[in-house]
Amino acid sequence: MAKDKSKDIGLVKEIQKVLLDDSDFLRSLVQDNLQKLLEAEFEHYLQAKPYERTESRRGYRNGRVTVPKKTLI
Repeated sequence: MAKDKSKDIGLVKEIQKVLLDDSDFLRSLVQDNLQKLLEAEFEHYLQAKPYERTESRRGYRNGRVTVPKKTLI
């Protein structure tokens, strides 16, 4: 059983190395998560989902435009 566990740990470390060394993968992962975080913050603040009309809505949003960002990752 101990041998199987050490093989699994070695495999996990190898996969992590491959994924983290790929800057495009890491960049897209960070970018996607930040976008989801910002969208969730907007929904919480506005008290409405995109395109949803409610009486309790606290403001408006103009949508979003995909603009390429330069990151140092």
